Amino acid sequence: MSQNTDDFYYNLTQIVIKAKNDKLSSSQINEILEYSQDTEDKNELFIFIMRQSKKGYYTETAKSMLNYFKNKNMDMTQIRKFIGLLKWLMEALKGIEELSGVEDFDSLLNKFISSSSQDNKQPQGNKNEGGEDEY
Repeated sequence: MSQNTDDFYYNLTQIVIKAKNDKLSSSQINEILEYSQDTEDKNELFIFIMRQSKKGYYTETAKSMLNYFKNKNMDMTQIRKFIGLLKWLMEALKGIEELSGVEDFDSLLNKFISSSSQDNKQPQGNKNEGGEDEY
């Protein structure tokens, strides 16, 4: 991976750890993602994140996200990608409460792989009326 990619996934890992500690839900992240798709103005999105964090008590996660977005001068496409991956990680890590020892993306991946199958028991998609899986 390139230095920029390593940095991206390192920061994604650090923020998912904060989000888990803050008890941030994937639905709260989804609200941020949805809002990001409705605007091209980064500052408007940043204000939305600030507001939502005060309503949802995930201030430390919001501060870390905003700091990363601001310091890396990310554009809206990069920000949306980051928030989308954060949401997916939160969904993937549901049921894995303990992230001690996780320092980077590789150790997060190892934590997921080594988690017991009991931790990760989730239905395999939702059946729609036609019997096909929806995702």
